[in-house]
Amino acid sequence: MDRGIIRLRRRKIDSTEEDNLVTNLITSTEFCKEILPLLRKEVFHESAREIYSWIDEFFKRYHKAPQKDIQSVYDRKSINFKEESADLINKYLSRLSIDYEQKENYSLKYELDSALLYIRRRNAEVTTNESKALLDRNELVRAEDVLKSYFRLSSMFGSTLNNITTVMTDADNLLKEKIESPPVIIYPWLMDGQISMIYAQRGVGKTWLALLLAVAVSRKKAMGTKIGPWRVVNRSGVLYVDGEMGLYYLQNRMKMLSDYYGEGDTDTPLTLLTAAKYVEKYGTELNFTKMESRQALYEYLAERDKYQLLILDNVSSLMPGIPENSKEDWDPINQWLIALRHLHVSVIIVHHAGKGNTQRGTSGREDALDCILKMGKAVDFGGSAYGAKFSIFFEKARNVPQDKGMAKFNLMISDEDGKIDIISDADT
Repeated sequence: MDRGIIRLRRRKIDSTEEDNLVTNLITSTEFCKEILPLLRKEVFHESAREIYSWIDEFFKRYHKAPQKDIQSVYDRKSINFKEESADLINKYLSRLSIDYEQKENYSLKYELDSALLYIRRRNAEVTTNESKALLDRNELVRAEDVLKSYFRLSSMFGSTLNNITTVMTDADNLLKEKIESPPVIIYPWLMDGQISMIYAQRGVGKTWLALLLAVAVSRKKAMGTKIGPWRVVNRSGVLYVDGEMGLYYLQNRMKMLSDYYGEGDTDTPLTLLTAAKYVEKYGTELNFTKMESRQALYEYLAERDKYQLLILDNVSSLMPGIPENSKEDWDPINQWLIALRHLHVSVIIVHHAGKGNTQRGTSGREDALDCILKMGKAVDFGGSAYGAKFSIFFEKARNVPQDKGMAKFNLMISDEDGKIDIISDADT
């Protein structure tokens, strides 16, 4: 059977709504940028669902619409289809290929508005069918989860004018509001809703420091203790997302830190989400360049107010494939971090230094950051030969008291004989 398809051309105005949506996703990069973050495969029917998956995968890899490359994508994928499935998709693609040339008076705004209306209607239809089927099987909790997901997604389609108008505040009224200062977790720099970065060259001790902070703020015994010139002043639940460490080594470090700072409790849990366990269970990497992964983590934290701190260790392993020098590609992640800030969740990003010994990649990554902590190898700092020894210096500290806690200092985490000791040359 000939599975080739004719060269794709833009559909004429009389195409169905779904056909028009798929064709615009194939042919328009701008359309993909606006629409793909709002889509889920359930809004499509049968063969269109498969094509949407191809487009989504292609766009995330190459940051453009597939256009004529949809032919090679089809040829590459079709070998895995049963004959009847390939035939169905072939016919569907051929039907979309009636008029790939730009149609007269083509308006991106019109196409986007039409697509948004279609997606909203299909989301409502799909949600209704899913929730009804679950309720028929007495799966109430899953039905509620489907509805919660729908309402969160539908809020993205609300009237922008209405949304903006609703949250506008008169300047005089703002001055009258009682707005409390954000709680401090580690004095003087780690506060509620703050976004920070810790970065260093390989092997300096980034993960040691990140784990130390995670354990210290989640342990009752650690309250009031010092980390160099810093002081732990409030407990916080922590979600620690690790992208590359082996479980054996992670367990060893966690055991030593727990022995040092004490065991945790349910009031301020320290929860680990590791790439190692995720790959073991699902056969794929954690990847927060994907909107669905970011949304899942956002929803998890939104529903669990015990977590006031999220640590992402590290950018390279948890956000693979993103062009590091592209501010535009970082923007969706930046918006996600800001959304977490509005949940009153502090975020610490762990990152690598580049060849110039600055944080690797676009400087646009720094725009939303409140604090940037640079780590280096400790100089003239004795002690154990085991563990990590490093210096800590603030490159950026927005809205932070400029006292001795912000001065550069050296820290040593000794792990000799399976026990740690934490020593600093700071004036404590």
